[in-house]
Amino acid sequence: GDYAHAEGLATVAGKSFYNFTIINPTNFSIVGDVSDHFTNGTIWFLDNNGNVRLSATVTNVNYNGSITTITLNNSIDLFDTPPFVIVANKNKGYSQHSEGRQSVASGDFSHAEGYETFANGQNSHSEGIFTKTTGDYSHAEGSNTTTNSTGSHAEGYNTGTHSGATYSHAEGLDSYTYGQYSHAEGQSNSYGTTSHSEGGFTITQGTYSHAEGYYTTATGDKSHSEGENTNSIGVSSHAEGSNTTSSGVASHAEGNNTIAESDYSHVSGRYNTTGNTNNTIAIIGCGNSSTRKDAFRVDLISGTSASITHNGITILSGSTTPLKIVGLQSSSDSNILTIDVNGVVHYKTLNDVYVTGGTYSNGTATFTNSTGGTFNVTGFSTGVTNTDTLS
Repeated sequence: GDYAHAEGLATVAGKSFYNFTIINPTNFSIVGDVSDHFTNGTIWFLDNNGNVRLSATVTNVNYNGSITTITLNNSIDLFDTPPFVIVANKNKGYSQHSEGRQSVASGDFSHAEGYETFANGQNSHSEGIFTKTTGDYSHAEGSNTTTNSTGSHAEGYNTGTHSGATYSHAEGLDSYTYGQYSHAEGQSNSYGTTSHSEGGFTITQGTYSHAEGYYTTATGDKSHSEGENTNSIGVSSHAEGSNTTSSGVASHAEGNNTIAESDYSHVSGRYNTTGNTNNTIAIIGCGNSSTRKDAFRVDLISGTSASITHNGITILSGSTTPLKIVGLQSSSDSNILTIDVNGVVHYKTLNDVYVTGGTYSNGTATFTNSTGGTFNVTGFSTGVTNTDTLS
């Protein structure tokens, strides 16, 4: 290319290397449309060490919609030789710089350095080993990293940004970005727009979502999944802990194997019951892997009224006026409800001795107390006898 610079071993600035398929001794094909990279004239074949092994003359270049076919004017036998690549023979672009070994800078103002690096995007930079920049203004570094989208960055080992993931960033091991403005790090994949996945085998699918930890998935838009094997499905939901799922809108599941199905609900504990409606707003699970069970549950009744259930028994219901407390013991129970000076209700044991009944006879009152004992009260007047004579 114009104002291009190539240095090192078998480096190219302004041209490209291509793998090819042999059709016959005079025809070769390359996947995709690269017809504007070849013209009639001399081309070169390089072996896997970057050495020029053969040259030939191109007589025709044709693209049929899927592959580009190159026709030579004489037969060349490459069937029994080491792997080869074809060097494009048409200058492309401006101000490219390649250095190292078998590095190629073909994009305008691009830079490729290292071993078998390719800078194909305009203003892109590829460095390391087997790295490739296809997107304009992109940067690939490390080993086997690829940037296929505009303004993206891939680093580490075997990381990449896909064609639609503009301005995204992939780093670590086997991490890939698919969504615009997304970020994948560790060993993860980010599919959602503006999403962030980090940790081991985490996935973000929702827009603006975040997955972290180990095997976590953020499916819902604006959701957050963290811990191990958690999944935030509902919009704006949060799943954390181990094997938890938040499927309701703005729901929260935490603990072990809990599921927050209802919108705007909160579930904690372990192995809570499922099949709850949107009336359920809070659950504490107490089950196990064989039986799901709730230790505590709060359900909306109507409006802002709610009921509280403990171990399947309703203990407090706000559906009546005044407040109704149910599930208490019979009248023979020795516990009573009291309200202290702060308005706090207590369910406590009654220790006071009190009068349960009594009788009266000839000036003496006999009372029975709550323990079964009796006591007398005397001194009552039994009447007055008047001996005066009336006149």
